[in-house]
Amino acid sequence: QMAKLQGYKVIGTTSKHKTAPAACDEVIVLETVEGKTYSDFTSVDIVQRVMEITGGQGGKVIIDGVGKSTSEISVKCLARRGIWISFGNASGAVPPFSLLQLTPKSAFCTRPKLGDYVATRGELNARASEV
Repeated sequence: QMAKLQGYKVIGTTSKHKTAPAACDEVIVLETVEGKTYSDFTSVDIVQRVMEITGGQGGKVIIDGVGKSTSEISVKCLARRGIWISFGNASGAVPPFSLLQLTPKSAFCTRPKLGDYVATRGELNARASEV
């Protein structure tokens, strides 16, 4: 929602049987893994869809809270000089990978944790007032 308020186009994913996120401009609908409650990230070519939606450019920012199942997809969806923000492990920890994978697009990656962005009460208050 905050990205949309700043004028960015937001692309999201959701399972077929879930409600699409209202904050998204485009939603890529995935199948659900049979007998499970989570999305099958191989049921749709997410990279191809992102490239179609962005006119072949990719995403300037990829925010990935899933982890293991989506890390490779996230890197492939990046735009030139894009940044991949990996913050979750819903499908398991992101496996080790070579930073050379970022070279073709001069891309960036980060693994932030909240405590480093609100280390003091003053910093928490300052960030909260920005929202």
